[in-house]
Amino acid sequence: MAERPLILFKKFEEAKKADLNGRPPKFAIPSMEKQMSKLSPKFQELQNAIESKTIAIQNSPSGINPDSALVLETVGSVDSFYSVIKNIEDLELMLDITLDGIEKDEDFYLIDNKGNLKDGDLPGKLYCVMTNKKALDQLISLWKQYIQNPNIAFRRGFNGVKDMFNQLKEIRYWSPQDRIDETRVVDYWQESLQFNGDENVNFEIELFYRKTPEQRNNSCSVVANAIKSMGGRVLSECAIPDIMYHAILVTLPRNQIELLVNSYEEVALTRVDDIMFFRPVGQIAFPFYRSELDQETTTKTPHQVSEHHISENPIVAILDGFPMQNHSLLANRLIVDDPDNWANEYVVRDRVHGTAMASLVIHGDLNGNSPPLDSKVYIRPILKPMRDFNDNLTECAPDDVLLIDLIHAAVRRIVVGDENSRAITSIKVINLSFGDPSRVFINMMSPLARLLDWLSYTYKILFIISAGNHNQHGIDIGIPFDEFKKLAPDERESMILQNLNSNSRNIRLLSPAESINNLAIGALFNDFSDAAENERFIFPYKQPLPSPVSAIGLGYNRSIKPDIFYNGGRKFVRESLGSTVISWIPLPTKPPGCCVATPGQSNEINEVAYSFGTSDAAAQVSHEGAKCHSVLREIFLTQTGDDVPNNYNALLIKAMLVHGATWNHNYAIANAVGIAENRIYRWLGNGVPDISRVMECAKNRMTLIGYGALQKGKAHVYQLPVPFEFTTRRFFRKLTVTLAYFSPTTPSKQKYRSAHLWFNIENNKLTPNRLNTDYKAVQRGTTQHEIFCGDQATAWNPNDYVNIRVNCREDAENTIPDIEYALLVTFELAEEICEQLDIDVYESITTKIRELVPITPSSPN
Repeated sequence: MAERPLILFKKFEEAKKADLNGRPPKFAIPSMEKQMSKLSPKFQELQNAIESKTIAIQNSPSGINPDSALVLETVGSVDSFYSVIKNIEDLELMLDITLDGIEKDEDFYLIDNKGNLKDGDLPGKLYCVMTNKKALDQLISLWKQYIQNPNIAFRRGFNGVKDMFNQLKEIRYWSPQDRIDETRVVDYWQESLQFNGDENVNFEIELFYRKTPEQRNNSCSVVANAIKSMGGRVLSECAIPDIMYHAILVTLPRNQIELLVNSYEEVALTRVDDIMFFRPVGQIAFPFYRSELDQETTTKTPHQVSEHHISENPIVAILDGFPMQNHSLLANRLIVDDPDNWANEYVVRDRVHGTAMASLVIHGDLNGNSPPLDSKVYIRPILKPMRDFNDNLTECAPDDVLLIDLIHAAVRRIVVGDENSRAITSIKVINLSFGDPSRVFINMMSPLARLLDWLSYTYKILFIISAGNHNQHGIDIGIPFDEFKKLAPDERESMILQNLNSNSRNIRLLSPAESINNLAIGALFNDFSDAAENERFIFPYKQPLPSPVSAIGLGYNRSIKPDIFYNGGRKFVRESLGSTVISWIPLPTKPPGCCVATPGQSNEINEVAYSFGTSDAAAQVSHEGAKCHSVLREIFLTQTGDDVPNNYNALLIKAMLVHGATWNHNYAIANAVGIAENRIYRWLGNGVPDISRVMECAKNRMTLIGYGALQKGKAHVYQLPVPFEFTTRRFFRKLTVTLAYFSPTTPSKQKYRSAHLWFNIENNKLTPNRLNTDYKAVQRGTTQHEIFCGDQATAWNPNDYVNIRVNCREDAENTIPDIEYALLVTFELAEEICEQLDIDVYESITTKIRELVPITPSSPN
């Protein structure tokens, strides 16, 4: 037990939620005459098209779905339109998407409070609804009534259509471009033609999710018939109602793929109304390079495995490649679950990525000398090995299964069990050290991220996800390598950061890192290895900045993502001959990098290698998460006599992992890319955590833990006693507050997050200055992490309290259940002040806390 353990808050006071500030931007809208002249012809086109479709249905022997996906693009959000959708029979909301950066025109433009023109792009929304002739006729009828009498009072539930018509910028049907443009599927088809020879090509068709099984069966049949007519077939189907996901895995012959690549607009399949997206499969891949510069095969581990009791109840699960189970660093520490017998396809020397991730989860970076976990780690293979013609290994997601179906089944096997396996209730963290390069996050949640959000909320489990890797093939710095090498370290760093900033659209998060309920981990260019530059090989950074290969934010609805950054290893760069590109040196068996276990080429069991990227960062955070769990158990058993309440276990781990995060000296980023210092969260998330600070307190630092469940419109107020005198002296003090929760989600709505929890600080005279990010950004996800400080002399009664109010309101839905949360609060004074004046912050606050009468949080275990 730590000398100064974290302390549980004894009570909170129930109260009403606080008010939120903030208003959407104002904009001008066109006159009714302009809207009428622009939109009336479009409505007529829609009506003509759906009448033609009706005729086609009557003449079709195979059957065509009578429903069509209708797109309405607006300037600004029209929340009142949701009630219209509910009240028009056969009009069904499929999705809505935020549109950023709509250029102003003569009809729509930003205005200030006085109605004057303002510069800037407009916000907008894309609403996609499923309609048929009957529903479209009713919508057109409402339009005609409105243009004849703009002051008309529609019956209850229909008035929201006025706002829609006023703000409507475009109305059309879902198009082949919508189904293909943002999914990178054409690139995937082209690569498949190049490398697959005469083999059929597998890909995913994501269907619009329909409410009833009959509708879903009909959609699947329509698409299956279209695929069959092209000489292909359906391989599998997956429908997950809780996240509104319905997809089929299909295969088509090469000649049909060539038609799709060359002119997909002309292929009938791309015009099938039931299809939302065409997507690649099997894109998650991890190549393992054996460098021509590296004459040795591997390095034998100098690391000793400590002998201590290892619990059979795992806290962390890993979904990854197959590990080398008998490696000296992993032996007797893994529970490998292989229900599909993938071990038979994995020779030992190919078990690279799973072995590395298992090593990092159990030990952390081996050069960091962290004690190994005291519990076994569960690992389920979801990757398979593939070798190219040069015998280079790639471990990748299989292309004969839908990844979301595979992960859904794997996680449910863990948390619920199946006919062959019992649930493993001890697991609280699941590590996902992969990202899908075909699904770069732009503005729409990927199905896999939606799945993880639903699983975490439903089963109270935390997923730790790598943010994704980019720039693996190098960075074009625009100058020769010799010139770059001569630059001062800060000039090198600035040049790289500026390059990444200019390419920011292409290095965003990879699915499923945009998940709102879980932690996405970016890679810091840092490790524990001892490696020095030479004439040929140099480091792009000297200080631990975000790795050039790490994906950067933002997340969904401009939330802070990645949540935190952690050591992802370093690599040297070298010159790429004849170009201004600097490329990474693939030296997996030599430092620098994160030191991990690896299979030997002749099945040696004591080899190590050096790894690099966001996978490593995520795995090490999972290692720290398991250690946080052990600390929490000690705290609860000692202070309550009971174990950690099950519903709060993962939430408390989530809060602990973020609570120690700061930006430190990384304001160099703001200078390099020209942004305000409080906006570098796009580059650093909540910062780099010092998790050891959160595992125990100090003489000058006290951390308190709160937890509970909140109803909509309610709040819990925690009192933080600060029994010190600040009237006559300048004391530097800091207050850090972290709130974590899992929200239910509404997949069809852009708001998505059904519930919104946030805290505000009351009576905060002591630490009035906010550090790090701005107050709006921290509330957009499900983790709010803020740091406040102050040093001015101020009137303060030592018997007074700082109040932390945790609030709850609805977001995407009007009706929400009670929402559970975890809260960590740290108050600290400057260490030198405490030494000079013999102040014991920990003991003073602990004494005050013990005087409070405890109450029990209103949530079941």
